[in-house]
Amino acid sequence: MYCYKNGNDCPYRKTCKQRTSDGECYKMCVDFNEIDLMMHNANIPHKYVQPIVLYPSCKEDVESFEILSEIKKNIAAMVEQGFNLYIKSNQRQNGKTSWGIKILQNYIHHLIGKPGSKDRALYLDLNEYLRELKLSFDSKDKEFKETEKVMRECDLLVLDGIDEVRLSEYERNYLKMIIKSRLANNLSNIFIGRNTAGNLINAIGNDLKYYVEDNSTVISIYGIRGDK
Repeated sequence: MYCYKNGNDCPYRKTCKQRTSDGECYKMCVDFNEIDLMMHNANIPHKYVQPIVLYPSCKEDVESFEILSEIKKNIAAMVEQGFNLYIKSNQRQNGKTSWGIKILQNYIHHLIGKPGSKDRALYLDLNEYLRELKLSFDSKDKEFKETEKVMRECDLLVLDGIDEVRLSEYERNYLKMIIKSRLANNLSNIFIGRNTAGNLINAIGNDLKYYVEDNSTVISIYGIRGDK
């Protein structure tokens, strides 16, 4: 097991007819073991593996939350169309990461029981990933290379903190190459950041801003309290 301790941690426990009170039902459950592996492979942080209920903290966010809820509900069909989303807010801990992961998780749920679904969705904290990228220069890190391959090829990629740090020229070109390739191959992306327009250009450059913002549906969140 990777993300869930037993059947009582299973995200399907409230509706599952095979659930047992002691949680031991997971031992014989194909769906449990599949969703556990897929959540692990998608690199979802442990604090987000359980379902999260999000509420707008201000009236300005009501419409944004309604749109994000519709995207979450229809994400399987939208991924087939190569949908791209940019969730942005200049405030911290107000739900933008939670929404990105909720949408990713719902896509994973649609993959249960389907062949070839092991590595079709991925969440990356971009700051952490870029640190690993630097470390990989002097090593033959097999796990990192596998993550990089999934990053390039998965159906749905969530890049969190797209504008958190000032990128080096190498990092900008590296990300541009990957994002440009994903867009050309009609693969879906969810970008999460803080800036738009000129401020986004200052943070990541005009070329990356074009791929991240201009090619995406942009949803703004204004609230100042809540989950990350």
